[in-house]
Amino acid sequence: MKASLICWITVSCVAAASVGCQKREEPVDDSLPRVAQSASASSAASSAPAAPLPPVADRELSAGKIAGESIWLPAFKLVRLPGDAGLTWLEAHALCSSEGREVCTEAQWRRACGEDEAIGKSESWTMTFDGKHGFVVRGGNSCATRTVSPGFEKSPARGALCCEPAIAIKTSNSHPAFLKAVSAKLAKLEKAINDRSASSFSDLCDDELEFYGKSSLSRNRVESLVAGSFRQWPDQWVVHDVCNVSLQLRGGPDDDTWTAECSKLAYRAGEVAGTITKYVFGSRETKLQSVTEPRLPRNWSPP
Repeated sequence: MKASLICWITVSCVAAASVGCQKREEPVDDSLPRVAQSASASSAASSAPAAPLPPVADRELSAGKIAGESIWLPAFKLVRLPGDAGLTWLEAHALCSSEGREVCTEAQWRRACGEDEAIGKSESWTMTFDGKHGFVVRGGNSCATRTVSPGFEKSPARGALCCEPAIAIKTSNSHPAFLKAVSAKLAKLEKAINDRSASSFSDLCDDELEFYGKSSLSRNRVESLVAGSFRQWPDQWVVHDVCNVSLQLRGGPDDDTWTAECSKLAYRAGEVAGTITKYVFGSRETKLQSVTEPRLPRNWSPP
């Protein structure tokens, strides 16, 4: 069981070991909603040479919503890199990160497939978890095709589109300025974690904040905890998928806040967790005032 000062940063941020994200005892997963493969079929798929998948032209998606939904994404670029066929989920991540990108989240994939239906003809890993052990695979037939597979599974018919980071926003406030401001703030938070910059993370924080169950922690104290996390887990990274955002009007710019409850993947030392993390930003300068972890749908485990 891994319990340490840094636990929270890879699920939300970081917190003291007494409050941190120790592995939670979970019942055995009762099902994995995917198309099952026999052992022989799985082995054959893993050993078969992976032919190149249909090409996908490099493109830049403009800011906009997923077709027919209220989920909005900022602009991002998408590319298919050579050698993406037949990889595990973590190998696909390594391929994309070698070019400074990430495997597209499910929201990004859906946004792109809405613009080009040809994307849906081949399977693609996404950076979206589903259940306690699975990751979402999109495509293979059409833009509507969706399955869930364990991260160790390989298929010569499955690739991985690589995207620039772009956090999806779901909110009833459709004002473009609000959407862009929220997305930019969350992107800075994610970048600070993935750059392993404690000072950049601290710059986003209010003078005092609730931090993973501990109230009234100073910004300097939070920075110290975050720095300790980065030293202990230098390979950690996070990806936010979709954030449900709401605005709380309390009478003025000094009192108004907005809340983002985000589905997020976190990685450290060969293990992945899937969390629902809640951020509260407020004050005239829009500083981070609270970070909590309401749920941990996927406990730490190998992908």
